[in-house]
Amino acid sequence: MVPCREALQQFSARQLRLMFLMAPWNKTVSYGETMRAEMRAKEQAIKNFFQNVAVALREGEAQQAGTAAKWGEDELVLSAAVQEAQVKVHEALTDNINTAGALDALSGLIKATNLYLAGKQQAAAA
Repeated sequence: MVPCREALQQFSARQLRLMFLMAPWNKTVSYGETMRAEMRAKEQAIKNFFQNVAVALREGEAQQAGTAAKWGEDELVLSAAVQEAQVKVHEALTDNINTAGALDALSGLIKATNLYLAGKQQAAAA
C-alpha cells in the first residue's frame, strides 16, 4: 500500500483524483504502470476537451454576435449525446457509486463533442 504523501510525490493532485475516480470506491487503488497510462490518457483527453470547447465557444461568440443560433442535425445529435451522458452518469453513480462508469459516460460525451467540433471545423474550412 502506498501512502498518499508518497503518491503525491509521483502524481499531481489532479492525477490522483482521476486515479481514485477510475477505481471502485471499495477497492484498493492500483498505482501500476497500466493505471498510470490510463490515467494520463484520460487526463490528456479531458484537458484537450476543455481547450477545444473554450476555443469553439470563443469562435461561436464572435461569429454569432447579435444573431440567433438555429440548431441543425449536428446540434440535435450532440444534444442527444449530452442527455444520454446525463442518464448514464446518474445510473452509474446510483449503482454503488460507480465512478469508473460515470467517467466512461463522460468519455463518450467528450468523443461526441470532439466529433461535433471536428465536423464544424471541416464545414467552416469548406
